[in-house]
Amino acid sequence: MNKKEDVRVCPRCKGKGHIKKSPYKKGANYEYKVKSKLELKGYKVYRSYASKGTFDLIAIKKDKIIGVQVKRLTSENPSYLTPKDRKSLNLELERGDKPYILHTWNMKIRGVTVKEFTGNIEIIHTYKSKITTKWRKLISKDKWIPWKP
Repeated sequence: MNKKEDVRVCPRCKGKGHIKKSPYKKGANYEYKVKSKLELKGYKVYRSYASKGTFDLIAIKKDKIIGVQVKRLTSENPSYLTPKDRKSLNLELERGDKPYILHTWNMKIRGVTVKEFTGNIEIIHTYKSKITTKWRKLISKDKWIPWKP
């Protein structure tokens, strides 16, 4: 397969401008943007390897641990969560202070490392609205309140 077959050409500019990014790449880029925002607010942030597990990011600041589910959707309802995502986030509420295992990619060893977090994890969902990033916190089953990092 040659290089031209690997490239997705943007239908708007018909190959004269930018290259169309895959949905995975767009989602990963948005995860990095959210990670940067949290780091600027003083959090130590870990990104989940290959989005395995309930959370895309785990952020720690002092004794506070937050688990972040990141979505970048272009639908009419940008805060939409799939039934599977909703179920797993609701189950995390029942976890209490049981350990949470996160797989992360370690560039130094070029492999996966495992991190364990203990304590209550605040469950945060962030999504891209038309203009800005929105944040919300899960406080009880399917009940969300606005949240700021």
